[in-house]
Amino acid sequence: MRNFFACAHSVTKAEQWSTGRIRTIAKLRAASGLANLDSGKYKIVRTRGERTRRNSQVIAPHDVAIYGGLCALATFDRSELAAKVMEDAAFKQFLELVPDCRELISDFYHSRYSSCLALMEKMKGDLMLDMYMNPHVDKLYEMIRSKALVQYFTPFASVQMPLMAQAFSTNVADLQKELTQLIMKKEIKARIDSHNKTVYARQADQEVSTFHRALQMGMEYERQTTALLLRLDLIRNDLSIKANRIQGPPRGDRDED
Repeated sequence: MRNFFACAHSVTKAEQWSTGRIRTIAKLRAASGLANLDSGKYKIVRTRGERTRRNSQVIAPHDVAIYGGLCALATFDRSELAAKVMEDAAFKQFLELVPDCRELISDFYHSRYSSCLALMEKMKGDLMLDMYMNPHVDKLYEMIRSKALVQYFTPFASVQMPLMAQAFSTNVADLQKELTQLIMKKEIKARIDSHNKTVYARQADQEVSTFHRALQMGMEYERQTTALLLRLDLIRNDLSIKANRIQGPPRGDRDED
């Protein structure tokens, strides 16, 4: 019925009574995953492969691979992508059913962006016809591409835009627009040299912190040096105060006159 709000509420209630029923839990997780997808949370559907095959009237196993794979690319960092998708034994069963999706994730993880984007474009037509995925295709694709751009740029101090445009199968003008949007959203700390077609990572924060540390060390050195010079002047002019080490008997032991 596509009433996903009611679906999520019902799943929460049903999970309280389904402990240990693996087949039922798999169905509930599949329903919960579709509800999350509809709400834009983009969480991976986590189910047992052998059980989900019996729930194909709601979601087919190859759909789990596609939905989960695309959502993972859009929301996971590299370590999460490796641990929860590429190295997860249960999810790998689903990926084996969709070789294009499996290769897409592998290309993204290993920074083969041109091949990754080509596979995404190849899959887009079928996804636009998917009753669940259709409303989210453009958003997910935008999120994945933005993550790829950030991931590509992060290790470098500067990047030549023609080379970067070639890696992302686009032209320099369109790439510059994309990078400008990412800089405005503060997803990339960089500045663009439009004349030389180069993107430079901003080191302003690091330079400022280094300057403040150097200034603090200089002030401390000046204070210590001033104190040392003052001490030397006092000694030179015989103005140093020496402690009186002669001590009389305790007050209680003195004889009274």
